[in-house]
Amino acid sequence: MATVELRLKRASKVYSEGELLCGVAAVTCRSALRHEGVSLTVTGSVQLTHSGKSAGIVDAFYATPRSLKLLEERLELAAPGRFPSGVTEIPFEVALAARHGRPLYETYHGLYVSVQYTLGCEVRRGMMAKDIHTQLEFMIEQARGVAPPAAERPLQFLVTPTSLVKAERAESAPTRPPPRFRLRGRLETTECVLSEPLRGEVILESCDAPVRSLELQLVRSEACGRQEAHTVQSSEVQNIQIGLGDVPRGLAIPVHMVFPRLFTCPSVSTAHFQLDFSVNVVLVFEDDHLLWKPCSRQLPPRRQLLTMQLSAEQLAPLRTPEVTQLAEMFGRHGYELRLAGGAVRDMLSGIVPADLDFATPATPDQMKALFAAEQVRLINTKGEKHGTITARVNDAVNMEVTTLRIDVATDGRHAEVQFTTDWQQDAGRRDLTVNAMFLDLNGTVYDYFNGYEDLQHRRIRFVGDPSTRIQEDYLRILRYFRFFGRLSGSADGHEAAALSAVRENAAGLARISGERIWSELKRILAGRYHRELMLTMLDLGVGPHIGLPPDPDTAEFGRICERMEAVQEPQPITLLAGLLRTPEEMMALHQRLKLSAFERDLGLFIVTHRDDTPPPHPQPLRPYQQLLADYRASKRVGKLFIVELLRYRGQHQLASDFDAWEMPRFPVNGATLKEAGVPVGRHMSRVLDRLRQIWIDDDFQPTEQQLKSTCRR
Repeated sequence: MATVELRLKRASKVYSEGELLCGVAAVTCRSALRHEGVSLTVTGSVQLTHSGKSAGIVDAFYATPRSLKLLEERLELAAPGRFPSGVTEIPFEVALAARHGRPLYETYHGLYVSVQYTLGCEVRRGMMAKDIHTQLEFMIEQARGVAPPAAERPLQFLVTPTSLVKAERAESAPTRPPPRFRLRGRLETTECVLSEPLRGEVILESCDAPVRSLELQLVRSEACGRQEAHTVQSSEVQNIQIGLGDVPRGLAIPVHMVFPRLFTCPSVSTAHFQLDFSVNVVLVFEDDHLLWKPCSRQLPPRRQLLTMQLSAEQLAPLRTPEVTQLAEMFGRHGYELRLAGGAVRDMLSGIVPADLDFATPATPDQMKALFAAEQVRLINTKGEKHGTITARVNDAVNMEVTTLRIDVATDGRHAEVQFTTDWQQDAGRRDLTVNAMFLDLNGTVYDYFNGYEDLQHRRIRFVGDPSTRIQEDYLRILRYFRFFGRLSGSADGHEAAALSAVRENAAGLARISGERIWSELKRILAGRYHRELMLTMLDLGVGPHIGLPPDPDTAEFGRICERMEAVQEPQPITLLAGLLRTPEEMMALHQRLKLSAFERDLGLFIVTHRDDTPPPHPQPLRPYQQLLADYRASKRVGKLFIVELLRYRGQHQLASDFDAWEMPRFPVNGATLKEAGVPVGRHMSRVLDRLRQIWIDDDFQPTEQQLKSTCRR
């Protein structure tokens, strides 16, 4: 076993443009290791993700994030040779200079804009041996100049009800004028050095109403696209409370805000993206009145109803004879009918929904009476206990309609329900805000929990308290990560409350059946960000409760995910095999998840053969052709297994060539040998095996006559 580690001379890993990146690549071997060379790559890029506001919600969901290259270097550190056992250190030195006409922007991890620099090392191995990889991130900071004199002048500000940009209540009560107040303050500078805190003071001089909190909010403004079409997207970076309770009037409250590294950087304005930062003063009154200046603040899920109207084009999936007939039937009997859940989310995203699920205040008994009066056949009443009736509309399409309901008791897997006529209560029991919207057949969307806004901003949030939602059904942990991979705008855009709830409730997944877990896990592994999401789940303690070992091989998993990026539809079990070290761990996973026979055998095949190294051969396909020829089960399945094994190793061209190769038919069988005078029985079986091996060894070329001739000899 061998590993490679990158060690930088500078422990902080922080550099500036023009400096030298120095260090060593340390190769550790238990025994002598032959290699085909060692290379070092240094990359830097700006990742740009379209937002719903700047590109339109449909374009934003389907747009591929663009990458602006800042730095791209490849160095050969060592020629092919052999490493002795022990540790071999190979020094390197790279000049950090921009080579794409752009400066090296400061490292920054944002929502729509991300600047990242990585250093990678690869020890190449020959033939069937796995290459050895490692990678680490280093940071670029811009050299700090002297702040301009104007930036050193303090900023004085005054906030009163008449000077507010916006005033709005957080609850559903009607908006009313804010209380009279006068708040003033001072910031020492408007242009900050990021290594220094922002200092100043805030004074609430007077206020007619009790105050709950006085806060400072750091906001980032990001935009990407053509410069003339930039649309700024603002989001909160951090919020600090400088006053708790009804703060004393006239008291100078000091401001000391430390800027979080990686989430802040110097302001940038280019033809491709913009970054800027601002500070809001937030005043929260005891009655939840929120006043802030100078820009808006993200609110918690709204309690009041938000409605919007869809266009005729967006409603096209609902304009079918069956949906129209279903709506007319419910209308004739005085019941409201709305599209619910994921279908609404998909239509708002410009996606034609695969399934249409409807909701209604009508109870199952009322629906059965309605369909009987309309002479519509019922297909399935097994879901009646939970309010679901399936009807065969127009004798052509099955339609599921479910009564509005609330969960009155749950055990983490199933719920006892109570029917209701309250649409908001039904929305409140759903898992995610983006899945908690309704759409009537006239095109009106009903949104109780800010789902549409979350969809626009590609945020994945639970409805209400995350722990409560998860404890109702622990499978919602995996559903959260599945929808995050499908909808989120970035791999690390999780809300802290959601991750905390997953960590606290991960053990509840032990109650969920393996089949349900595997159904969700397959979709996570087949979706975007599967590497990041799996590592996050493992970090939160999910792994042991879904069949993974206590110490999964995350390094190997990372390498496999990188290799499989070139594969359009990788098998989920191929990716998951990277976390497993032994066939026993593979079987333990099968016992927990109840894998299919194909998935189980493919996983075992990969774990068993991934480290096999066939001897060198002038025809690289030959060892695998022989392996398939020796495979006594289905040749079609065996071929799929070998293709997946080659993809797992990153040998994509070889996998493509092998997939295109068709194995010839073995020209000899028992009848042929009987005609040649070979007696039936064990001797014939031994002869057949011997002839098959000759045929394989001779590249499948010997004909029937040549093999029969060999048999006679």
